Amino acid sequence: MIIGTILASTTGTINLTYLPEFLFFDAPTTPTMLRVTVLGDGVICDLDANGLNAINGIDIVARVATGFLLRLSNGLIAGRNVEIVIANTVAANLPIHGFSTAKGSFYVQYLRQIVLANSGQTFRDFSLLALPAIAPSDTVDINYQDGTSQRFVAVELRQLVGVNGFQVTHPVVLNMDGTVKSVTVIPASQITAILQRYADVNAVDGSLNVV
Repeated sequence: MIIGTILASTTGTINLTYLPEFLFFDAPTTPTMLRVTVLGDGVICDLDANGLNAINGIDIVARVATGFLLRLSNGLIAGRNVEIVIANTVAANLPIHGFSTAKGSFYVQYLRQIVLANSGQTFRDFSLLALPAIAPSDTVDINYQDGTSQRFVAVELRQLVGVNGFQVTHPVVLNMDGTVKSVTVIPASQITAILQRYADVNAVDGSLNVV
């Protein structure tokens, strides 16, 4: 269902008393900002245009050509005050859809994290790591739970995510099944990584607890 509309070329806010499982909109030009805040629990989505483009297509084997679909939880989470802020870059009104297929128990959180040039940074406890700005020669070392270690470059990660059938064109490390122990990224220039993780809905101190 349509949960709100962002007016043409403006930044608008949608307020809900629940969190839908999915957020969807059809935009020919990527919004420059999407932030979803669950009041009392914290920010569960903080993405710019690069971040939106990087994660769009996850969980999707076929999609609307200009559509954006984000999974915000594993189902409908009722009894939460939710604020959705979107910067619409299209010179037309942008309808925003929210829908669910089950009752939810955890959030799917998206955060931006800076990785400094030539300083390897290691990521753990994530479900997905998107690296939209890594250079072709930058290296990504993945250590798997079974002891396997492998060094990848961007083009290999783009191809690997396609093995799962997802419609993603940026370098992404998938870990929905928990087979990845850690990932170390060593970029030649500073980049912004997108970290997806699962977070408990029962956080009470304003900081989400990673599941």
